[in-house]
Amino acid sequence: MLKYYFLSSLSSWKKKGWKESSISTYMRTLRALFNRAIKEDVIEASVYPFKIYKIASLNTVTQKRALNRAQITSIENLKLPKNTAIWHAQNIFLFSYYSMGTNFVDIAELTKKNIVNEQLQYTRTKTHKLYNTPLHPKAQIILNNYISIQTDKYIFPVYSEQTHKTAQQKANRLHKVLQNVNKNLKEIAKKCNISENLTTYVARHSSATILKREGISTSKIKDLLGHETEEITQVYLDSFENSELTTAVNLL
Repeated sequence: MLKYYFLSSLSSWKKKGWKESSISTYMRTLRALFNRAIKEDVIEASVYPFKIYKIASLNTVTQKRALNRAQITSIENLKLPKNTAIWHAQNIFLFSYYSMGTNFVDIAELTKKNIVNEQLQYTRTKTHKLYNTPLHPKAQIILNNYISIQTDKYIFPVYSEQTHKTAQQKANRLHKVLQNVNKNLKEIAKKCNISENLTTYVARHSSATILKREGISTSKIKDLLGHETEEITQVYLDSFENSELTTAVNLL
């Protein structure tokens, strides 16, 4: 029965269009839970589904989505009307890039309390791990621009403290704004003659790829790539000495 539920869940995820890289992450977590449950005699080894199903069968190779430095510069140099939706999309993309790939969901939550001694400190929504990243001067400029016009506790205009109070309200708002931001990023790509499918996540891949081209070791930037589990990428993040991390950020 347990095996049937496992396989039906896998089939359901695929039908919903989940990416194989995402399914692989969930599968690895489930495998760890099964192994622990068997070790502690919570379940019988006979129900272990991973004797039949191999996680390696998932094609987890992700399409390359990184921009080069010239493309980042073209986005940065694009003149757009201030305080318009497309201007906000440009700033969110560039802030994510210059803050070593901060995810959109975490950008939405940022307040002035997350800026401490020229460091960006926040608990990542996906992993619940504390991130402490030196602020690139250009990321600081973007923050300062928003703080100067800030009318809410949130720095970026995604949530409203008065309107988005519940988790569901915030989830609905996040989904709507992210769609609009990605739509505007596609317009920015056209204006900059960028053929890549520009989304907020491209900023994350781009910062990691450009740092690699600058000679930063793969082990030190693996946390930015989102490969394998978030626990492993957090270990790589913790391996940075603060001076090394500052040097890496300033190479962007």
